[in-house]
Amino acid sequence: MQLSTIHAVVCEHYKVEKEYIFRRTRKREVVEMRQIFYYLCKKFTKNSLESIGQYYSEVSNNIYNHVTVRHAKNNIEGLLESNWDIRENVADITNILESIKTSTEVGFSTTKEELIKIILDTKTFGELIENLKTKLHEIEDGQF
Repeated sequence: MQLSTIHAVVCEHYKVEKEYIFRRTRKREVVEMRQIFYYLCKKFTKNSLESIGQYYSEVSNNIYNHVTVRHAKNNIEGLLESNWDIRENVADITNILESIKTSTEVGFSTTKEELIKIILDTKTFGELIENLKTKLHEIEDGQF
């Protein structure tokens, strides 16, 4: 899975522009989104901490390294045990990413670009879930 896909899904979940989570701020809401992004990047990719930090640096024009990514990953892992809101947000985003991952692993003809378009063209989180479910049903029924 591409880091840009995870980035798009996290931003869609929080209903923010893609640049928002990479703002140079320590506001709790922004830091939380960014840390969840890092955590999910480690969970869903084989990318190194360094390459995740490099992606962030390229997109945000800020310098971040693997230590920042490792801290964020560890922080979210700790918060998953004690913070219901974080656990719920991570679970919701994970479900979407799992459905994208599963659909790309089964080798159907829907491209990553089509899935990203579904994500970016969707106005609400509920609508996104329904659109992805519809696409998965089409795939399962051989209607792709």
